[in-house]
Amino acid sequence: MLHGGVQQVRVVLRAMALLRLDQGASAAEVARLVPLTEQAIRKVAHRYRRGGLATATQQFSVVRNGRYVRSGGPRNKTRCLTFGLLARQTPVFVAEVKAIPSKPSAFADMETLPLEESAHFMPARRARWGPWATLAWAAGGGLVMMVSQTIGAGVFLLCSRMAHPDQSIPLDGIGSNGPLLTFAFLVSTPFVLGYFFLAVKLTGVPLTEYLALKWPRWLDIVIGIAALAAVLLLAGLAASATGQETPEFMTETFASARAAGMLPLFAFSFVVLPPLQEEILFRGFLYRGLVPAWGPAATIIATSAVWAVIHLQYDWFFVGEIFLLGITLGWLRWKSGSTILTMMLHATMNGLALLQMATT
Repeated sequence: MLHGGVQQVRVVLRAMALLRLDQGASAAEVARLVPLTEQAIRKVAHRYRRGGLATATQQFSVVRNGRYVRSGGPRNKTRCLTFGLLARQTPVFVAEVKAIPSKPSAFADMETLPLEESAHFMPARRARWGPWATLAWAAGGGLVMMVSQTIGAGVFLLCSRMAHPDQSIPLDGIGSNGPLLTFAFLVSTPFVLGYFFLAVKLTGVPLTEYLALKWPRWLDIVIGIAALAAVLLLAGLAASATGQETPEFMTETFASARAAGMLPLFAFSFVVLPPLQEEILFRGFLYRGLVPAWGPAATIIATSAVWAVIHLQYDWFFVGEIFLLGITLGWLRWKSGSTILTMMLHATMNGLALLQMATT
């Protein structure tokens, strides 16, 4: 396939970069998979937006009305690199490429070749869910999260009633009951993760690739820590200036878990499990499915807004803080190409909140 020389190799690399970008990967993430610099990858994407596929790759074959159309390239190449172009200009690799006789007269700048003479298509593997399917899966995941947490809370109430029939948990105190919330998160996490793992499996894309479950670069970790510290510092200054205090339900939740002797398990369920669930959903599954259609900026803003809204147990000041933290995590997901980085930073935020509860 690469018999044609260096130019053909460049076409392949640029096409691979476009394919990864279309699947929602960032330039930094693509640079780890394709031997091109981030700047070169951004230039390919810019050329694609301005002039289409042929401009981006310089020598490329596209499908028009069942026939391949060659654009550009040397006139004496002996092998045609053929790529399919879907209706919305998404590049997809062709499974089999046939040699084309070298005829000087046959290689005009725009040459049409019968489809059967140049390649045979294999069914394209689903690269990702589209935006509407992604939103539908995400809504189902939210439902699974609520139902499984409710079941976990119900089982805890039943067991607590059986073990201590003379002690009852008031319904208005469920939201600040540390042991109950611990049990609810422990029950829901396997169901939520299993649900999204199934959604990813149906795409045929490896789980680690689809959800960007890869270790970030150390530079990205340093940048992430600095960005998180800056946002938390600004939020702390704003909270002090406006007289905001630690929400009462947080201190009550911590106190009830400590009184029940469940503080280590509570710390695990508070620091580890919510970041795991929420990052898989927002910076993993939703980000991957929406970025190709909406772009990084709109996707980051939308997912951050929804993430903030699901924390309505807080006052509006803290909901706004959560939104800004979501913007920061979304930007870091885009820059680093790693959901593991956002998980670590999210867990760090929850750990700091736990320390604040312990010292209040």
